[in-house]
Amino acid sequence: MRQPFLGHTHTIQNLKHLCDSQRFPHTLLLHGPQSIGKSTLAHALAAHLLAQNSNHPPSYDNAHAFPFLPPQHPVQRLVDAKTHPDIFFLSSDEQKKSNAITIDATKNALNHIAFTPQQGKNMIVIIEEAENLNNASFNALLKTLEEPKPHLSFILCSHAPGKLAPTILSRAWMEPMFPLDDTLIDSLLENIEPPLRQSILSVAKGKPGFALALAHTKNISEFFSAIDDALSQPYAQNILHTFDIPQNIVLQTVRSLLHSKTLNILKNAPLEQQKNVHQAFEHSYKLLEDTELPLSMPFFPSLQQALSGFAQALS
Repeated sequence: MRQPFLGHTHTIQNLKHLCDSQRFPHTLLLHGPQSIGKSTLAHALAAHLLAQNSNHPPSYDNAHAFPFLPPQHPVQRLVDAKTHPDIFFLSSDEQKKSNAITIDATKNALNHIAFTPQQGKNMIVIIEEAENLNNASFNALLKTLEEPKPHLSFILCSHAPGKLAPTILSRAWMEPMFPLDDTLIDSLLENIEPPLRQSILSVAKGKPGFALALAHTKNISEFFSAIDDALSQPYAQNILHTFDIPQNIVLQTVRSLLHSKTLNILKNAPLEQQKNVHQAFEHSYKLLEDTELPLSMPFFPSLQQALSGFAQALS
């Protein structure tokens, strides 16, 4: 069942204006924190664009508004099944040790878009986590980005747009997406007990996808406690790998709790200690930001180093 898409009203209004005026950019960059809704919006927008000027134009009902076509719409069904011939999804290979978008995957995309559209007048390439484009992949895409075909559009999603090449940024229409108000996310957690719901909201920090992932995680309360211990005790992090939790959720949770714990400590820390606390946080968070998926086991060295260094700085 498709989860409701909440918030981001201003971004959706901007995109609707672009679509209605037939001025949709050749390259659109949706950027904002992880799990904010970028991918969900990109897929819905792609379905709308593919339905435009096709035999099945966009249609909406009382339960669905732009750009979220009803699930039974013929174009939406093909996009959901990833079988629409005029869309290509380019992302990192989860089976590889590196999270880079490889040159082989990029060449597959370029081969796919070398032909004309089959079911309408538009072709779409969605690039998930576009900051993972390596140099070879970017160079392979460069000519297509610089000299786009009239019927072709790229929709890029990124939580780290600063890592993208200036050539992409200079050619992209950029739409920012921001964290949501907790009251919106709280509506997604109606079946969660209030104490745990509040914990999820405090960790999710306005990111609906992150909140839902946490809500569907087994033993989440114990996991929160284990991370809290790991942030205080240099060797407690070793137990974290025993939890059967997706690795990206582990990484986001540690980042969020590390940030919250630092703020709480700074409130009460003596002035002479605040600088050390702040420096320890920046060092630890930088290590976490640079950590790549998939994580190595038993647990990944940079997290161990970050948590140990942070705990020692606060002792």
